[in-house]
Amino acid sequence: MVLPLQASSPTELDNQSWNIGAILEYGAERKISQNSSLSASLGLGVPTGVQLKIKLHRASQTYGTTVILCEEIMPAPIIYGTVVPLVSWLAIHKLIVQPYLRRQKQQELMKQREANKSRLLEKRREAMAAVDLMRETVRRIVEQEEARKGLVILQAWYGQLVTEGTSQEECGSSQEVVDVTIALQCLVKDSKLYFLQDSSKCSLPGFYDPCPGEEKSLRVRYLFHAVTHEVIISDTDSLRIPKQ
Repeated sequence: MVLPLQASSPTELDNQSWNIGAILEYGAERKISQNSSLSASLGLGVPTGVQLKIKLHRASQTYGTTVILCEEIMPAPIIYGTVVPLVSWLAIHKLIVQPYLRRQKQQELMKQREANKSRLLEKRREAMAAVDLMRETVRRIVEQEEARKGLVILQAWYGQLVTEGTSQEECGSSQEVVDVTIALQCLVKDSKLYFLQDSSKCSLPGFYDPCPGEEKSLRVRYLFHAVTHEVIISDTDSLRIPKQ
């Protein structure tokens, strides 16, 4: 069976060609929380013109809107559609997203600290008991080191430390910091103190972890050859004092 051919009128051909077009689209997507992300894209097309699409993805749901900037492709709406969302995102990220993430992280840390409170108290009692047993040994070590002008630990703090130059009172007042002066002095041998392991120092005798899951540092002020020195290292860095 042969079907007859159908001719199209000039008007129908014009309509068919008008439906054929091209679209160029570019954009970016940024995660704003654990379950949410924000994306923006600019589309250039014929005959759609210049369109700005904004989408918010939250869990399994997506919210979006399309803003028609211009029905024709022109430089001005392309520039506005690119620059304005970028500047808006930077402002939103700095004024809204970052403070929200900081508050969320702080709340999680508070919950974690509350959950570990009893275990931390037990670890603290164990560390203090170990330090009490070290006191007599440390007294003899200090006498020997002072006689030879060797290595004497003046102050040592472990935990969430602030920047160098903080006073002893400021360090000691923080619940996230442990005084490990005696514990470190007990490890001094022949005017040297070496920590070559690259693991956390909370397992050392007289130490405990005052802030589990958070970054920690070790700050040491020591006397060697009648000169005061100070060093700060991260929790997993090796320690070698005195410095040569």
